[in-house]
Amino acid sequence: MLKHCMAEHQACYSHDAHGITSACLYAEGTAGPLSTLLLLAAKDSPPRASLLCSPSAAALLSPLLTYTATCPQPSAAAGTLGLIIHHVIWQQNLLQAAMTSLTLYSSQRTCQQVLRLQPCLEHVVIIQLLADELEDPVAASRSQARQCPEASLNFSIYWVHGMCVSLSSQQCPLPMFVQSLEAGLQVLRALTAQDEAEKIQDGLPQDQLITLLTLALAMLAALNPIQPPRRHAKTTQQPGSTQAEPSSESILLSKQQNAPNEDALVSGPTAETQMQEAEPSPAGGQPQQAAGLHSTQEHQAAPHLVADLASQHDSSFRAQSQADAHNQTLSEVVNHLLSQQNAESPEQLVRLAQQFPRQSPYKGYRCDLVALLANLCFRRLAVQNKVQQLGGTELILSQCQWDDENPLVREYGLWAVRNLCEGNDAIQESISSLRAHSTVDCPELQQIGMKIELDGKTGKPKMVAQGA
Repeated sequence: MLKHCMAEHQACYSHDAHGITSACLYAEGTAGPLSTLLLLAAKDSPPRASLLCSPSAAALLSPLLTYTATCPQPSAAAGTLGLIIHHVIWQQNLLQAAMTSLTLYSSQRTCQQVLRLQPCLEHVVIIQLLADELEDPVAASRSQARQCPEASLNFSIYWVHGMCVSLSSQQCPLPMFVQSLEAGLQVLRALTAQDEAEKIQDGLPQDQLITLLTLALAMLAALNPIQPPRRHAKTTQQPGSTQAEPSSESILLSKQQNAPNEDALVSGPTAETQMQEAEPSPAGGQPQQAAGLHSTQEHQAAPHLVADLASQHDSSFRAQSQADAHNQTLSEVVNHLLSQQNAESPEQLVRLAQQFPRQSPYKGYRCDLVALLANLCFRRLAVQNKVQQLGGTELILSQCQWDDENPLVREYGLWAVRNLCEGNDAIQESISSLRAHSTVDCPELQQIGMKIELDGKTGKPKMVAQGA
């Protein structure tokens, strides 16, 4: 049934690249039944699910996703497509295959764009629908009851990493990259969330949890410190009276007695250098991989795939074979990159942070990262210990303050501290042993001639008159 539907769709598509297909799908009441047909055909059949994520079916899936994105009002097709993405593509480890097929579907895209992670509208719709499905309480509880699909989770982490690295090199963040990153973080937040009422066994492998934790900490450490509220911007401050705000990197290294010098900390490749390496060579060679990924001969031998798979029905078998080979190459890239996202000390975490943006790509980016860390730390002792090992405790504590760009970051920061300390005596003792070393002047106190300083005997802050 699915093959018959695809054959008829390809026959129509070969007559008119966009006209007949668009007219059929955009007709009222057509996209919903077609999405239901695809769901019923592929849900309980792995071969049909693989066929749905193949390049031949991209000509059928792409207009449905585009229709969902451009439809002015919520449609039945969006809900059904969400079920397809969750129960067929995600659960059967076909997320990478679906994303690759959609990238290769258009004649304007090439296999290099998959390795360089250049998102298209269909990619954004898939990730957003997946995030909506995983955030649903009923769907989330069912997903946690079974083992999380490892390949789909790996590709999701790889996708978020790639979007973040790409945005760090863009002077003006491109909307498609921003939307892809935001939706990807929503997916990871939903996956790592656990229901306290329902005692469901965690279906996420510990190795992937540690990799995701390291990535989230590095992305958070790369951000500039939280700035004071904007209402204080016009206040005149006395020269030299306010101490400099510590950076995220200095927070990570605050407990290291013999920290390396600054040159050693920034000796790794910067994001700009990595993105330059990812550009294709003038001779037309394959691009080098970004984020410090050393390209191998196997990675450089990615096959050149057929561009217009829908209009060339006779070449579908050859295109499918090439897509399978390319997916295998991409899987190697994903596994290689994730194996490099590892750190054993705060210094190594700072080096990983060099590749990520220092400014928030969108409003709420910091909040998403802190919320992800809070979910990761919830009743996962190995994750809590890893946070302490990487110096992330102080980094999370520094997020417990008001931020104009992230109104809820303080609340998520407190929730992260709560989850970090639950059942972990070592972290509780570490936090209780922290002592104040300096103070930050308050503009309101400066206006009335007062300031905050530390008591020399007790070490506690106290308010005194300026010049005293």
